[in-house]
Amino acid sequence: MESFFKRRDGDTETETDPKPFKDEAEFKKYLTEELGAVEASDYDKRVAEFKKSSITLGVAGKLFKVISKGTFGRSHYQLTAFIDLPVKT
Repeated sequence: MESFFKRRDGDTETETDPKPFKDEAEFKKYLTEELGAVEASDYDKRVAEFKKSSITLGVAGKLFKVISKGTFGRSHYQLTAFIDLPVKT
């Protein structure tokens, strides 16, 4: 995740300039090929689910869904959160 934000927002430590994504295809390539965070087929499947729900994927990548699952004894929990991160300027 850290490398994603350093690429998108730039990095003051290494004096790297921000490299915003030009389009969704570039964003997909970065996530699937460069980072290897998700398989291309899984990415396509998730984007199709978003489209069914009238959610479009923007290239700014500032809205994230986080799912946290846990077990304690015989209890199972799942927390789902949507995080809207501001873009550094």
